[in-house]
Amino acid sequence: MGAPGSRLAPTAGAGPPVTSVARQNRDMATGGEQAERGRRPARGGRRPGRSCRYPVFVASWVLLALVGCGGPGSIRLTNVPIPAESVRSSCVDLVHDLPPSLGDDLDRRTLDPPQATAAAYGAAPVVLTCGAPGLPASYRPDAMLSVVDDVGWFAENLGGTTVRYSTPTRQPQVVLTLPADVQAFEVLVSVAPAVRAHSRSTTS
Repeated sequence: MGAPGSRLAPTAGAGPPVTSVARQNRDMATGGEQAERGRRPARGGRRPGRSCRYPVFVASWVLLALVGCGGPGSIRLTNVPIPAESVRSSCVDLVHDLPPSLGDDLDRRTLDPPQATAAAYGAAPVVLTCGAPGLPASYRPDAMLSVVDDVGWFAENLGGTTVRYSTPTRQPQVVLTLPADVQAFEVLVSVAPAVRAHSRSTTS
């Protein structure tokens, strides 16, 4: 599964391995133990010819409602986490080095206004931010991580329609939010080089 050379492995000391990101998505979508319940995003109507608004979770790790439209137009992201000054330059470099596409129908979108520490891909969209402080409420030190190309990701189901991946054992922290029907493994493989290059492990 995924690109040649890509692999899934357990994070040291983080419990049993997760052998398949796709299987983890399916398990969470049917009510896995790590699912955050009662947070079903509301969806707004389409407004052709207008910029789209896609609020991103705030520092408290609450996912706000997604409102906006798909298509090739620009996207407005609100409540993007503000990185600490000590990691801001790493976040800027990380986002700058992200690829132009994460796969089929997941081309990088224009942000209006521009955001130096966030990126969006595809119509839904997939959103990546860098520099979020704190940790997800459901994360525990012994939680299982999905390790893709040497980057450990903590996965959460948000209401069944959205999945959030974060890197609680790396600094600066990267958070990736995507629709549950998107193939997460390919996305994680695509962003791994930039994440490895511009964040460091806090467990080694």
